[in-house]
Amino acid sequence: MTAENAPAHLADANSAAYRRLLEEGPNRRDLAAIDDLVAPGFVGHWLFNAPPLEGRAAFRAWLTSSITAFPDWRMTLDDILAADDKVVARWTVQGTETGERRSPVGEAQPGSGNSLTVRGIHIARFAEGQLVELWHSQDLLSTYQQLGLLPEIAH
Repeated sequence: MTAENAPAHLADANSAAYRRLLEEGPNRRDLAAIDDLVAPGFVGHWLFNAPPLEGRAAFRAWLTSSITAFPDWRMTLDDILAADDKVVARWTVQGTETGERRSPVGEAQPGSGNSLTVRGIHIARFAEGQLVELWHSQDLLSTYQQLGLLPEIAH
């Protein structure tokens, strides 16, 4: 591999790792894939004032909590861009909240029974084929409205 094609090769490998994590983790509920694809020192930044997720176990706990709350959760990749060690992805999640959910501060809350469609963006940083850092942003207003936690805004 030459220096000229190293960034493209790296970007392709990281894009493939992100796609695999999305498909095997949330969509197939294969939590064993986390061991291959998420670094032990992972750090996740959720953009709603929650403390960072730190470590592979924290990522696994977050994903487990999400698929428990939304057993039919399906995550669709809408767009993906990769350069060097970063992958930027625009995604849509659809599911029905029938299981217990954890609030951003960790409180247990019963499922609402509501269906939701939420869109968001990830910026993911990879090293040696593993996810080491993730910035997670989603439309929280729409999420909370669909779950019945906030009223709809009148038009």
